[in-house]
Amino acid sequence: MKQTKSKTHSAKYSAKAHRNAKHHTRDRRPLHRTIAFHPINLLFLLCVGVLLSASSIGAIAASYSVNGEILAPIPTDPAVITSPSNNQQLSPQTQTISGTCPTDTYVEVSDNATLLGIAICDQSGTFQVSAALTSGLNMLTAQDYNVTNNPGPSSSSVSVYYFPPTPPSTPTTTPPTPLSTTNTPAYVAPVTVKVLQIDTDIPFESPSQTQLVSYGPTFTGIAPPNSLIVITIHTNPYYCHTYANAQGYWSCTFNQVIPPGLHTVYITAQTPSKQIINLPPFHLKVTAAPPKQQTKSSKLSISTDYTYKVYELNKPVTLNLQIHGGTQPYALTVTWGDGVISTYVEQTDANFSITHTYKHLETSLGSIPVKIAAVDTKGDLSSLQVAVILRNPSYAATTSNTHPPSSSIVARVRPWLTVLWPGYVVVLLMIFSFWLGERQETIALLNREKLQKRTQRRHSHSH
Repeated sequence: MKQTKSKTHSAKYSAKAHRNAKHHTRDRRPLHRTIAFHPINLLFLLCVGVLLSASSIGAIAASYSVNGEILAPIPTDPAVITSPSNNQQLSPQTQTISGTCPTDTYVEVSDNATLLGIAICDQSGTFQVSAALTSGLNMLTAQDYNVTNNPGPSSSSVSVYYFPPTPPSTPTTTPPTPLSTTNTPAYVAPVTVKVLQIDTDIPFESPSQTQLVSYGPTFTGIAPPNSLIVITIHTNPYYCHTYANAQGYWSCTFNQVIPPGLHTVYITAQTPSKQIINLPPFHLKVTAAPPKQQTKSSKLSISTDYTYKVYELNKPVTLNLQIHGGTQPYALTVTWGDGVISTYVEQTDANFSITHTYKHLETSLGSIPVKIAAVDTKGDLSSLQVAVILRNPSYAATTSNTHPPSSSIVARVRPWLTVLWPGYVVVLLMIFSFWLGERQETIALLNREKLQKRTQRRHSHSH
């Protein structure tokens, strides 16, 4: 019996000794398991995992690009022109048009649907546009838009007049001397305004007769020399203005499409001495027929496909432009607003682009007015002002660096993510393999002890 207990005790001792054969620490745990599962080491691995996860999430968020459009609030108030005032006579030709507008909008100023300029509504709720007026009547309108290019309510137009300096008088020419021997009277300049013909081939006989004209009629007549002629067709109304030459002859073509129907015509002449001469109103009937002949080129103007857009500093700013009317070729001068002036020559009125790169901006976000002036071969002038919105990322970074220290650590770790993540995963797999090996070894030893106990029991029963 003693011998049996002795054998059992020696078997247990040998299994326990086998299990403890690799112990090299004071707490009699395996050295690799002590290092892998030490609380400090586990806490360190947990902190590293949190840091790597935060860096990875930040890097993914930083590289994620989402495109979408959320409509800005529609302006509830219109842009209103406050200067110049209605029916004001202006000089010189280039004027500053200003007014009030809702904040966070931009304003388009037009003259009879011809774009004159675009300005950003500043924080004080005002705008300014520098524009070149056309001779005679200018009907100015201002339309505000939000940053997603949705228009606000419209405001009433402002009518102003620009009278260029009176051209120097030239000697009047006498008509050719007829073949007869009778004396011919000297040429007498007209002292009133008259219409001679409409559409270049329809003589104007009497104001009492209603004449059929095209949807873009041309009026030709006489008036005192160098007079301003203003033709108004109601009811929309539609306007055409020109000047009589030194002999008193004038011609004016409507560039707008006048709808078919019966219309009332008013013609006024303003002499260089500011005398107003009115022709009695008369009626004409507009048909769907096209204009017979254009006696002169349409008014020179510049347009753009402007939409609200923010450009980055040190990157190209491209503006798409188109010239309308006038006489080719055209010369353009562009004042970019940063001290740089560019000149261009365009041979045709096709679409073209101008590009400029801004180098300096003293704020994080700013508006710079770009002024474009064009002149054709006849000396006709047109101008356009465009607002360029610039963003300076470096300025925003230097003035708003309020991130906590942990964020700077995360930023430093981000470039090393491709190396740190594999190493971190390898360490975790090693710890898991240590635990799995220790577990398998413990199970094997326990099974071996159970087998030895069964063997001992069999021997004891056999004895």
